[in-house]
Parts: sequence; structure tokens; C-alpha cells
Amino acid sequence: MSIDAVPTGRGSSAVVSGRPRVLIVGGGQEHVRKARELGMDVVLAQFPDAYDRGHWPYVDQALLLDYRDIDRLLPAARALHEAYPFQAAVSLFELGLLPAARVNEELGLRGESVATVELLLDKWRMRRHLAAKGISPVASAVGRSARDVRKFVAAHGLPVIVKPILDSSPS
Repeated sequence: MSIDAVPTGRGSSAVVSGRPRVLIVGGGQEHVRKARELGMDVVLAQFPDAYDRGHWPYVDQALLLDYRDIDRLLPAARALHEAYPFQAAVSLFELGLLPAARVNEELGLRGESVATVELLLDKWRMRRHLAAKGISPVASAVGRSARDVRKFVAAHGLPVIVKPILDSSPS
């Protein structure tokens, strides 16, 4: 397994700062900047082409890899955690939510469970779960065609929101 190690612009003394340490999975520079402003040391798991010098002032260590590849992310996160423990893995970016939950589960850290994140990411399962609890009983259906949407509109009226069941980001 190879993990790209990159300069962060920070000295290694930041690793032993005594501040809370967090692994941020994906997201933009504003996420790592805000974590730093909140007084945290930051480990960032990021796609190699999404990491640049703008991150350096806010990131203590960077794991540059496809963080959706759990078989690569987990060993790298485990090794860093053993050397310089972090309190949690977090993501404020939909694509990073499940990898962060898997890291937390693997390392025994606090955070949303994999099961909870999987439920939150599957809009149809979440809608059914909320309806079963009597929370937000909004009419919903899974449609596979424009005909399905027209049928739904005929039955329930406008306006409607149409979105993919999984993933909110464009391909």
C-alpha cells in the first residue's frame, strides 16, 4: 500500500501540540480552516487533486488518497491514530460521511455509526423511517422515469422535489 505524504507547511511540533486532533474526510478548505480556528490539529484525508498549498496553514498531516477506498483509508488512519491519536473522524461533505463513520467505528471513536450514516444517505430509506415514526410524513415515492414523476404529481400535486436516492453531488 502506498500513501502519498505531502508537506503541510507546518512543523512536526504541531503533532504534539496538546490540542484536540481531528481527522477531516474530504470537503473544502473552509472545513480545515474552521477546525484550525476552533483550536484543533487537523489530519485531512483528501483526493490528491483536491489538495493544494491553500490547505497548508490549516493541515498538520494529509492523507492523499481516494478516501472512498476504505481498504486504503482504514490502514492509513489506523497508523496515524496509533502514532498521534485523534478524537474523531468527521466530514461535512456528503461523500466523506460514510468513510468517516467507518474510521470511527474501526478505531472505536465517537461519532455517527455506519448504520446511521447509511440510513441518512439513502433518501428513500430515511423517508420511510421518518414516516414510520410519524415524523415529517411527506408523500414520497421512488420513480424511475418521467412517467413515474407525472403519476406522482397527478396523485399529490405540485410542487415536488425530485432527487437521486443516493448521493446529492453530480457525477
